[in-house]
Amino acid sequence: MNKNRERKEVIRSMVEFERVYYPKAFKERMAEKPTDARALGISLAKESLNKIRRELNRKTLPNSR
Repeated sequence: MNKNRERKEVIRSMVEFERVYYPKAFKERMAEKPTDARALGISLAKESLNKIRRELNRKTLPNSR
């Protein structure tokens, strides 16, 4: 019984999804690294807020069933 020997890649986060399906955008976004402390803090805060927004949208959207 050798039905399915291939393993499918499991995507567990939006970052992995973007890396697989949108490699150009992922490379551009990951290449942007701030050098000073203030810019680093701002970029980390923006990332956190975006992550929170995605989670809230996911939780508040009704099921499509």
